[in-house]
Amino acid sequence: MSEKKVASKNFVNKLFENRLLLTAGCVLLAVGVIILNWSLAFDNVVWGDEAFSSTVVRDADYAGILQRIYYWDNHPPLYYFWLKTFSLIFGNHIPVYHAASLVPFTGSVILALFPVRRKIGEVPAAFMIAIMGLSSVTAEYNLEIRMYELCFFFIFVTFLFGLKVLENGKLVYWIFLTVFSVLAAYTHYFGLVTGGLILFFVSLIYFLRCRGKSWLYGVISVVGFFVLYSPWLYVLFSTHISATAGDNWLDVIEPVGTLAKIIFCGDRLYPVLLPATVVFAVFAYAMEIRAHGIRRISVELMGITVGIAVIVSTLAFTYLTSYVITTITVGRYMYPLVPVMLFVLSLSINRFMHFAKLSDKETTGETVIALLFLVVFVFGLLDFKNYRTVVKVEDAVTKETLATVGEPDKDALFVGEGVKHLSWTVLKHYYPNNEIAGNVLTELPSYPSEIWAFLGYEVDASTESFMAKKGYSTQDLGTKQLGKYTVRLYHYYK
Repeated sequence: MSEKKVASKNFVNKLFENRLLLTAGCVLLAVGVIILNWSLAFDNVVWGDEAFSSTVVRDADYAGILQRIYYWDNHPPLYYFWLKTFSLIFGNHIPVYHAASLVPFTGSVILALFPVRRKIGEVPAAFMIAIMGLSSVTAEYNLEIRMYELCFFFIFVTFLFGLKVLENGKLVYWIFLTVFSVLAAYTHYFGLVTGGLILFFVSLIYFLRCRGKSWLYGVISVVGFFVLYSPWLYVLFSTHISATAGDNWLDVIEPVGTLAKIIFCGDRLYPVLLPATVVFAVFAYAMEIRAHGIRRISVELMGITVGIAVIVSTLAFTYLTSYVITTITVGRYMYPLVPVMLFVLSLSINRFMHFAKLSDKETTGETVIALLFLVVFVFGLLDFKNYRTVVKVEDAVTKETLATVGEPDKDALFVGEGVKHLSWTVLKHYYPNNEIAGNVLTELPSYPSEIWAFLGYEVDASTESFMAKKGYSTQDLGTKQLGKYTVRLYHYYK
C-alpha cells in the first residue's frame, strides 16, 4: 500500500473517530440551519391555505375555531389551537404565525442533535439535521403557516419513542408513544394514518421480538389511541369523509413518483435520497441477518422495518382511498412521512457504518458516507438558496402591491376574480376591515365609491363601458403580485 493511500486512510479514520469534532460539527450544523430558517420568518406573504389559518385564528376564539373548521376545513383542530395560542401571546402578525411552525422545526433539530445523535451516532444525525433544515420541501414547510411542521414534530417524537419501546419496552415509553401518536392524529389526518401505523407496527414488532410473550402494553396502547381520538372520529366520519367523497376537488390520481418526491425531499434530493435509503436499508438487512439471524436483529433494524412498513402502508392507504372513495394523492399530505424516511435513512447509515467497521472496510465505508453527506449538504444549500430567493422576491413584490393600494377607505370594496384563493382568504387576510367579493365586475353585490379589483385577466371593453356608466373612473395599474398570486390590478373610483 502506498504512503499516500495510508495517509488518506488515516485521515478518514481520524475524522470519523474524533467524536468531539463530529459533535461540534453537528452542533454547528444544527445552529446554522435553525438560524437560516428563522431568518425567513419576517416576510408578509401568504397563500390561500395560510391566509385561511391566519383569518381563522384572528377572527375567532377557540370555540369559534371549532365551528369554522367543522364547516370550512378538512383538518383536525390542534394546529389551529396552537396557532391561536401563539397569536394571543405575541399578536396577529405573519412572523408570529411563521414562528408557530419554526418552533416545532427547532424542536425536531434539537431532538436530532441530542437523543438521536446519542442513539445512532453523529454522522447519521448530521444527515437528518441537514435534510430537515435545508431541503426544498422541508424549508417550505418549516415556514408555512399550516399544520405540517407541527405534525412533522409529533411524528418525529412518536418514532423516537417507538425506538425506545423496541429497546427496552418500559411503560413510560409506551405512554409517550401513544400520546404523541394521538397528538399527530389531532394535527393532520395523515398524522392520524402515519402515527397510528407507527404505533401498530412498533406494537407488532415488539410482540414478535418477545416471541408472543409480551402483548399487553401494545394492545392497551392501540386501544388507547382510538379511545383518545374517538371525540374527533365522529367529525371525521360524519362530515369530512362524506364531504370529500361528494366534492372531489382533486380529479387526477398522481403517480407514486410525485408523492415520493415529497417523501424524499424534492426534485434535487429525490434522486439521491431514494436510492441511498434503499441501498443502505438492503445492506443493513443482509448484514444483520447474516451476522445474527432473524431472531437477534438490532433495535436499529427493527426501526428500519417499522419505517419501511409505515411508508409502504401509508402509500397503499392513499391509493386505495383514492380509487375507492375520493382522490387524496396530494403531495403535501405525504409530509408526515418525511421524518419516517429520515429515521429509515439515518438508521440504515448507522448499520452500514457498523458493519463496514466490523468487516475491515471502515475506510471505504466512511469515504462513501462522507461523499454522500457532501452531496446532500451541497444540494441542500442550493435548495435553500433557491427557496430563500423565492421568499424574498415574493415579499418585495407583495410590499409593492400593498403600497400601491395604501390604506383603503373602510367602505372600499375589494374584488378577487379569476385567481384561485384570492376572494376566499387572501384578500380577507390583507384587508380584514373591507368587504370582499368574488364576482365579476358586472355582478358585484354593491358599487361603493371605491373598488379595488384583483383580476386574473384584462378587463374588456364592455366591462369598462359598464363601469363608466356606473360613474367610475378607472386606473389600470398593470400586472402586480399579491403573495404568491399574479393579478391584473384595477382601481375604480368616483
